[in-house]
Amino acid sequence: MRHTINLSGFSGRQKLYAIWNIGDTVNAFYSCIDLNIGGGGTQPPPTTTTTPTPPPVGGTWAANTYYATGATVTYSGASYRCRQAHTSLTGWEPPNAASLWERI
Repeated sequence: MRHTINLSGFSGRQKLYAIWNIGDTVNAFYSCIDLNIGGGGTQPPPTTTTTPTPPPVGGTWAANTYYATGATVTYSGASYRCRQAHTSLTGWEPPNAASLWERI
């Protein structure tokens, strides 16, 4: 698969995050790459390290939320544990996405 994207308006070091949702399943592929647009030179700039926000543990399931493996949520009064790290989308509610959630 090949995609063409327009990166005009961007320069320097950028991160490109892509999500490929498989239309007839709850599965998706995620990819993140570093780009140096219009870059050059031989020495890469120093790498900075960021501390990620801890995943939610407990609470009510919400769309567009990152869940790490082992995170627990409630949905419609039942408790579920995340089987695979993902960012939940509408339609990926725990009872509808058994590959991502297990009832506890």
